[in-house]
Amino acid sequence: MKSARILRLVGCLSLSLRAAVPAAALVASAALLSACADEADARTWVKRLDDPKTRPEAVKRLTKFFDDAMAKANKNREDPQIKELLDEIVTPFSTQYLSGTADDATRADLARVLAESHDARSFPALAKVLSQTDVKKGEADMKAAATAVGDMAKAGKTDPKLDEAVWAAFSVVRSSQTRELAKAARDAVLAVKSPSYGPKCVAKLAVPVDDKKGGDDSHDQLTYWQPTCLELVKELKFAPAARAVVGVLLSPAKKPLGSLAQSILLTMPVEAEPPLAAALTGTDAELAQLESTWDAKGYVAVSADALGWLGRPLGARAAMAALSVADNDANRAKIAETLPRYPASQALVGSFTAVYGKISGAQAAPPPAKPAQGATTAPPSVEPSSPHLPLLVVAPYFFDTSLTDWLLKSLASAEGREKQATALVSLVSAIELMAPKQVPAVTAAVAQYGTSRETAMLKAATEVTKKCGTDADCYTKVLDEPIAPGPQGDTAAVKAAIMAGVYGTVATRAELVKRVDHVKDGGVRLALAEAILHLAPAGDPAAADALDRAVAREHAAATPDGAIVEKVAKMLRGRALP
Repeated sequence: MKSARILRLVGCLSLSLRAAVPAAALVASAALLSACADEADARTWVKRLDDPKTRPEAVKRLTKFFDDAMAKANKNREDPQIKELLDEIVTPFSTQYLSGTADDATRADLARVLAESHDARSFPALAKVLSQTDVKKGEADMKAAATAVGDMAKAGKTDPKLDEAVWAAFSVVRSSQTRELAKAARDAVLAVKSPSYGPKCVAKLAVPVDDKKGGDDSHDQLTYWQPTCLELVKELKFAPAARAVVGVLLSPAKKPLGSLAQSILLTMPVEAEPPLAAALTGTDAELAQLESTWDAKGYVAVSADALGWLGRPLGARAAMAALSVADNDANRAKIAETLPRYPASQALVGSFTAVYGKISGAQAAPPPAKPAQGATTAPPSVEPSSPHLPLLVVAPYFFDTSLTDWLLKSLASAEGREKQATALVSLVSAIELMAPKQVPAVTAAVAQYGTSRETAMLKAATEVTKKCGTDADCYTKVLDEPIAPGPQGDTAAVKAAIMAGVYGTVATRAELVKRVDHVKDGGVRLALAEAILHLAPAGDPAAADALDRAVAREHAAATPDGAIVEKVAKMLRGRALP
């Protein structure tokens, strides 16, 4: 191949020499030289880019050179031949694109090669590609450019003007209309993560959504622009966005974004706590406008839950204040359910037990449905449920054994459907929380109201209680023992974790943290995390790191407890902040 190329060049040279003497032959010799130019040399085709007549073919040939070279080098842009080719074509290709004179097909080839070059000399042209507003016409070009910018950002190669151009593309494309381009733009802004995106996202998160009207705009807001901005705020740790994220949480039309918004607020507890407290207590006029759109003051439950997961002192005061004026059972129950998440105090316990008595008990179960025509049996009846149940479940996480007596009294005084709905949950919580001197009373209650399951749980918990008494170190060491299968095994370990929290100190907390990585049972790990949280009213970042390792294991095992343990880890960090 190389020898043929040399012979061809020699032939062209001799032709030009024979034509050199007559003046009239100069034009002919130039034509011959042009015809005989080395078409395997990129520089030959680069020279033809300036001529509108030869430009389309020149771009196609140079594009073929690039594609062939990339394939041969396995897309290694550091390959010497690739670098040499890019030195020849990037600047002229960029110049051609910026001139705006190329036809559509040629422009597309220019844009793709410039994008795939990952060369800084292409940045001005790529910025122009991404900044165009005619998305339909430039969709392929924009997708190539956005993909390239995202890939370069992951490799640490960014440029301020290009970053802004990516944002411009993200702002105009719609996932409802150009799904692939929208994904490329989303991936690019998340990869770039420019600090300049933070304030821009705050503005986007403030855009209202009309869920009743629907349409493409609402769809794009809820599935594209706003969730992407929430992810950006999270990645950037852009704390000034806390209030805007609270606004998302308090917008009924943005309910699909609520979980993501709440997880982000956990990463900025200092900034998130004041607006959440104000939302819960209704002391912020701007947020109150959003709250007025909720039915039955549903915003109370939403803001109380988010504030409770921060678990900081200001939130505790706001929760008790809101509880004192709550005017429906659903909100009373939800606020009360969050109280064990705050640093322990007698005031919280008092508010918890007081509101329990204000909440109505179980409602009558709906009557059985009539059998369908032709059916031989009626559908099963629905067991009554009580709004008290969540409160009974979380009561042990106050780590206050006086609540054992309260649990038994509440059970004894309950009547009818309320007793039926709450008895077993009350017994389980009393078993987990009972002090040594309370074992006889709990035993009597289990004998009166329990089943074989509660009897087995009581036996396991009693053995641990008799063994350790009020010795936190003893309870901690129980967690080193293998967990037996079935409810008895789980109960012994959960009981040990809770009692270590009841009787423990800062030193106990450190010992519990050491065991986080060794406890594999999800329910026991949850009780262990709650005990660590209780013993860390001022936070503990080191303990949070240990819980994060447990979370990683939880995710790998695809079990449901990891999300709560992850939240506890964030709470431990949040409490440590001023």
